[in-house]
Amino acid sequence: MPSPSLPDPDFQGLPPEAERRFKALSLFYKARRLEKEADDAAALPLYESALELQPGDPTLVRSLTRLNTRLGRTAEALELLEAQARREPENPAALLELTRFLESRAGESPDLKKRAELRARELAERFPAYAPGTNHQVLARLAAQDRAGAQAAVDRALASDSQDPGYWLSLVTPARNAYPLDDPETRPRHLAIVTKGLEKALTLAAADPGVRERAADFYAGVEETARAVELYEKLAAEHPGNLDARRKLGQCLRIVGREKDAEALFGELVKIDAGDLVARRALISLHEARGDTAGALPHRAEVLRVKGGDAKEYGSLASDMLQSGQAPEAVSLLRRGLFYHPDTAPLLLLLARARGETGDATGALESMDEAAAAAEKRVPTMLDDKFHYSWGRAALAAGDTARAEKLFRESIRRAPRAEPERAAPACNALGYLWITSGERLDEAGELILTANSLVPEHPPYLDSLGWWHFHKGYTAEAVKVLQKAAALTADKPDPEILRHLAEALKKAGREPEAAEVLQKIPPPASPAAPSALPVSSP
Repeated sequence: MPSPSLPDPDFQGLPPEAERRFKALSLFYKARRLEKEADDAAALPLYESALELQPGDPTLVRSLTRLNTRLGRTAEALELLEAQARREPENPAALLELTRFLESRAGESPDLKKRAELRARELAERFPAYAPGTNHQVLARLAAQDRAGAQAAVDRALASDSQDPGYWLSLVTPARNAYPLDDPETRPRHLAIVTKGLEKALTLAAADPGVRERAADFYAGVEETARAVELYEKLAAEHPGNLDARRKLGQCLRIVGREKDAEALFGELVKIDAGDLVARRALISLHEARGDTAGALPHRAEVLRVKGGDAKEYGSLASDMLQSGQAPEAVSLLRRGLFYHPDTAPLLLLLARARGETGDATGALESMDEAAAAAEKRVPTMLDDKFHYSWGRAALAAGDTARAEKLFRESIRRAPRAEPERAAPACNALGYLWITSGERLDEAGELILTANSLVPEHPPYLDSLGWWHFHKGYTAEAVKVLQKAAALTADKPDPEILRHLAEALKKAGREPEAAEVLQKIPPPASPAAPSALPVSSP
């Protein structure tokens, strides 16, 4: 539906030239609105009236030419462009527009084709230093399968004595079109030709940061990275506030093998702007490339903070943090993830683990309870034997042994019949719980023996079995089983197993051997936060 007509503006009081200009502008906007409403016939006279008020206005000429062409008025469109070329004989842009129009219609008649060829020749001869004209010639020659002609046009343009850096920069595109760089045999020669304009511009405008950056961008784009680095380094030194150029320098430094310099540069960028995602992602890549996954984690966390992410992304990153011993950082990350994705059971489960690893046993159990409630509502399949085992460990760490016992029993009950070995962790944990409480030793032994039969040769389960023998008074058997557990962990000594073995050896009257075993216990690497989970019954 046509838009309602608007009242004509009042131009009274304006100087004559200003009045004509504003009237033309008003007509132009009315015509453009009618064009958008597909009323080309009504728009045409408005454009014509506007052009009468502002003869030769390039925007009006282009608009009217386009509309005449769409209406099938080719002769009128051509006359507009020819009149514009006559009106501005020294304007190569007007001649280029006319040439392009004639070439687009050259297939309609021999006359139009001949006129197009004449205008193209005139453009090349009269304006040899007009870069858009050169590009037009190159594209036209290439379309005609005449690469030699395209290269000749570039060669003529490169012979110019122009002192305008912009001119030389504008020749890069036609030169690259005419002299392709994808053939290894011709690349060195072609590259020297294509970059002639760039190097000329750099000579003429050595202090212009825009020229230098554009040249560096080109060299980086054609994988001439060493030259790009040279230009970016100068640019960064002289204009340190150009952060984009410094980012590009960092990427090029990585390509040429200067990883340490790249890392230092990106490190400076994130100090300037903590939310610089380009720098953060580069630092992630640099850390991970050398196997430093822990060093990449803070940058991954910052990327996630800035751009956001789904629950899986928060969970993946938190898991990696926990794997790297960054439990406090994982707690903070998971709290943020739960702010955006509340009641997400997997995140709550990870939060329980993270809080447990910071020594917050009560908080870990609280998060496990929340995870169970969320899973019950949304993903009840998550409440399997493994979940109940973890839940029981959290309850045990929080001092609620009665609840831990109940949860371990439930874990055993939920273990799939097709995978009976999945009951082993809870069997071992419940048996160990009874050993440490000094209660139900016979039942504890049955559970621990079951765990060992389901998963043989597993050091933690052997440790529980040896400790059960110790508490039952079977000292020789305790020593034998605990020695086996210690041997299986010889490459990475387990302090708890070694302490149990030492106790058994002492009870057997083998004090010197017990002392030797205690000396094998490795000192703690650092004063880490206490674990909220039992050490000896994983």
